[in-house]
Amino acid sequence: FSDLIPTTAHLPIPWIMGYDLFPLETLENKKRLLPQALNENWLCWFYHDFEMPLCRLTEENGKLKAG
Repeated sequence: FSDLIPTTAHLPIPWIMGYDLFPLETLENKKRLLPQALNENWLCWFYHDFEMPLCRLTEENGKLKAG
């Protein structure tokens, strides 16, 4: 996900970087990509996350989780 979702802490859809120049585009991209990643069981790389750089997404109580 590169800088779109730099760490697993940024998984919540409304959590967008404060310095994002195009936050509405980022929001739409997250809404589109995260469900696809979950449904297609993508191996996700969070480039800036030192604790969990690679994982698959799961859903728990309607919320996306890394793991």
